[in-house]
Amino acid sequence: MDLDAGLLEQYQKASKELTNLATKAEKTAEAARKLGKLASTGRNLVVEGAEELALVRKLLPELNDSNLPALAMALNSALAPLQQAADAAAQREVVRMLDALHQRLAAAGLPLEGRYPELTCGLFTLVFENTTKGLSASIFYGPRIARLEQVAGAEVEKVEKAVVEARSALDENLLAPESFLPALLQAWRMTHLRRGRTPDGPAPILAVLAELCFSVQEEKFLRNPARTTFRAYGQVSFSFQLFRSESRTVDGLTLGMGIATREDVRNGDSLWVPRTSRGEGVHYSTLTFRRAE
Repeated sequence: MDLDAGLLEQYQKASKELTNLATKAEKTAEAARKLGKLASTGRNLVVEGAEELALVRKLLPELNDSNLPALAMALNSALAPLQQAADAAAQREVVRMLDALHQRLAAAGLPLEGRYPELTCGLFTLVFENTTKGLSASIFYGPRIARLEQVAGAEVEKVEKAVVEARSALDENLLAPESFLPALLQAWRMTHLRRGRTPDGPAPILAVLAELCFSVQEEKFLRNPARTTFRAYGQVSFSFQLFRSESRTVDGLTLGMGIATREDVRNGDSLWVPRTSRGEGVHYSTLTFRRAE
């Protein structure tokens, strides 16, 4: 949409008048501030504030005579179509960007689905937001379970790179498949033992995760617990490993998980685990091992 020449001239004139008015108001406010400071200390305004008094007496009538409401209305009238033109251009750019992103991610085996501003990409959710610095894209694991990355500018190449790297990171952070269930069983037992109980029945799933994370630390961390020697294994990794694990039985025991209540989810006492590669999933609050029948 192109701005009418007359409307553009009206906008420029109103903007210039508003700038002049703002300058006068700023000068008046500064002079009034100085006069107030002199008065508060008992100084003679006529003698020590003569210049400020003269300025205030000159500018106040000009400010009183200014037609600010009409000026604001003129600016608003010109800004409305300008905003419409900007919105239309931004929407066209979003459509172009999403089309290019869809093609790139599809080629990487990560189809993009849904509608702007929130789309899904396999196990990820992409949320686009307009900020004062432009469009940005946030990449979440699951339905906004954990923010993995935020891409400023939302450039196609950068968003594609962030999604592909996030997907690769899921596989890279997994425990060896053959050691996962034995380690998880031991973590479940330790969770009960730390609570002074015989290992039997459900245990809080996040408490089991804490034990599991500790059990996978290397000897160098156990000798010198530090950030540089710590192996991260958090909720996202645990959730994805539970999803990917093909086996559910170890040492004659079968893994089971209890579905979380709304209160569990609200209080952060649950773990979201995918059911499908398209991102459908369930929140669980407990984990147990039962004797296989």
